[in-house]
Amino acid sequence: TQAVYFEAGSAVIFRFRAETATALSAVRAQVNGVEYDLTALGEGSYELTLEAPDMPGVQALAIETLTL
Repeated sequence: TQAVYFEAGSAVIFRFRAETATALSAVRAQVNGVEYDLTALGEGSYELTLEAPDMPGVQALAIETLTL
């Protein structure tokens, strides 16, 4: 797990890799209950931009669902 520090309310770029059993690509992701559009970076890599929480302290980001 990688830790990243950021200012409250700032833009956070979240990058990840995902492989599917089909030739379909992911287009949206749900992270901590919020849907985001994805930008495909190639070779199964994606990124999305989300707003940093206003609460101080450690915040976990969890990809809950991917829409192909």
